[in-house]
Amino acid sequence: MSLKGSTVPLAQRLAVRGAIEEVAAEYSYLLDRDQTEDLHEYFTEDGELIFLGKPPIAGREALRLHYKKGRDRAVEKPSNRRVRHLTTNLHVSWDSDTRVSTTRTVRYYMSEDPVANLTSASGLVEYDEVFQLVDGEWRFASRTIRPLFADPARAG
Repeated sequence: MSLKGSTVPLAQRLAVRGAIEEVAAEYSYLLDRDQTEDLHEYFTEDGELIFLGKPPIAGREALRLHYKKGRDRAVEKPSNRRVRHLTTNLHVSWDSDTRVSTTRTVRYYMSEDPVANLTSASGLVEYDEVFQLVDGEWRFASRTIRPLFADPARAG
């Protein structure tokens, strides 16, 4: 059920919303700064990262290897690439006391030039997410990335 008109008390809805926003914001902060060593821990043990059109990356170990491959590529081929994810329009649906589904719009900027004055986004995607409460911490149970718009000259 959507949080609009929900029977879940407002204080609880706001607390959960704040907690999942914090998880997503910290994840993006670390990803944007190539600090990906522990990103797999933001997922449940059986969590999935899904890029539409590609096989899911399922389970913490597979996710750890996915992020490690990204770091290894960055070491092999250093660049000045800078990426930033800006998140907005978070919609939350309450599945249970320990599980919520969200959709958020993410605009991202990407440049190889660290002093570039970017005036438009490289792309716009939606993340369809399921968060699970595990040992008092909200984690991604699944995160599906669905492209909406991209600038072919900048999309990477």
